[in-house]
Amino acid sequence: MEFEPFLDSLEGLDEAFHAAYTEKDGKFWLGVKSKGGYSLENVEGLKTSLGKERSNAEKAGSLLKKFACKKNSAGTWEVGDWNPARVKDALSKMDEVANWTSDEKVKETLEARDREHQQRLEKVTTDSGERITFLTSQLERNLVRGDAVAGLTKHGAHPEGVELALPHLMSQLKMSSDKDGNFVTRVHNTGKDGWEISMRQGAHDLMMSAEEAAERMKGNKTFESCFNGTGATGSGAKGSTGETGGLTRFTLSSEDARDTLKYREVRAAAEKAGQTVQITE
Repeated sequence: MEFEPFLDSLEGLDEAFHAAYTEKDGKFWLGVKSKGGYSLENVEGLKTSLGKERSNAEKAGSLLKKFACKKNSAGTWEVGDWNPARVKDALSKMDEVANWTSDEKVKETLEARDREHQQRLEKVTTDSGERITFLTSQLERNLVRGDAVAGLTKHGAHPEGVELALPHLMSQLKMSSDKDGNFVTRVHNTGKDGWEISMRQGAHDLMMSAEEAAERMKGNKTFESCFNGTGATGSGAKGSTGETGGLTRFTLSSEDARDTLKYREVRAAAEKAGQTVQITE
């Protein structure tokens, strides 16, 4: 048989069990003696308190995550989304906020949102700036390299010569822009703290181009072996040979000279005969 913890009336209850109930505050309560931690009590208030404590614990856990220490991109420590300056500013306003009117609180809320949006905008701007800087550096490297190779090839540098002279030529070049805003490669002399002026008469651009710098390298004895027809040079293959004054003449078209294997083959034959390779258009 089961007993209810309290009854509004003893009517309908076997008289043998009336003595188990005690009247209090207009109700009849079942008398239960506490034992081993068990007793008959009203636990509604306890459940309510427990629910509130659980809610408080969840909020505290959420705040704890927000205030977890971490390093920012500058390498300094921050407390979650808060840095020391923001924490100090927030604490200094606590007493002031307590005395604010409703309008002042609304105004502060709007200003806080504005500050948060501004911080997000600054972060996006910083990230975008870093990305643009990276892409610009890649563009400059590819543009400078392409113009340098084109300039060396135009003035007769053989494949091995291009490979040898390229780092030296690229170290003199920087990306600039012409009057129309197009990206171009020009010679920049850091020692002279400025752009080098073109030595060509009637040049459309006052600044020296990569192609003109390659031509200047061709006239430099240090790099003469990098260019066809200026010294004992490079490599080749299918070229033509002919007799001139009892000597064999080794020639190679400019197109075939770009083929490393062809150039090496012809050069080997020329060196064996004590001759040099001549490049023709």
